[in-house]
Amino acid sequence: MLMIKNNKAIIIFCRYPVEGKVKTRLAADYGNKFASAFYRLSAEHTFEQCRKLIPSGINGCIYFSDKNVESDVRKWIGEGFEYHPQKGNNLGEQMSDAFCTMFSKGINYAVIIGTDIPDISDELIRRAYKLLDNNDFVIGPANDGGFYLLGMKNFYPGLFDDINWSTSSVYGELVEKILRQNLKFANMEVLTDIDTKADLKEWLAK
Repeated sequence: MLMIKNNKAIIIFCRYPVEGKVKTRLAADYGNKFASAFYRLSAEHTFEQCRKLIPSGINGCIYFSDKNVESDVRKWIGEGFEYHPQKGNNLGEQMSDAFCTMFSKGINYAVIIGTDIPDISDELIRRAYKLLDNNDFVIGPANDGGFYLLGMKNFYPGLFDDINWSTSSVYGELVEKILRQNLKFANMEVLTDIDTKADLKEWLAK
């Protein structure tokens, strides 16, 4: 059960770093061992940045992709977070479930992130909460046309329906849905979501 500390929550979607099951497109060029190690480092950086938020009362919530590895995930990440299995048949359903759970527990500001962005920081996440003061949504666009961060103050049914997940149109489709409801959103800086050899080269070249 979520132990409410204040009205903010950071939701982290992750996978347990099993070789051959994470970063498969990166593995196609660099091999499963490299891809798994890279994902583990990126994810652990994300957890560490989010751990910095907890002393200020922000609720840290891990949503893992496979309920059968919950004990492994808990040992890997450690204390300080609530743990939940992802529920749903696609990313939209899984995020819907996570947001609905947070709001049902009394959270007013919920921000969700993944574990594929090595440049994520606690300062960036804190800024997202501040942007929510004057906006219905805050979005962190990714370089591949998706998003690495999404924050909101209320859940809107249907927001994630009929979006073509894992394509370059995700960000645009989400923004269109928000604007159709005459809601206000703020963008954060574009960051690199590293899924492929080209993404990794682009990030290393910065």
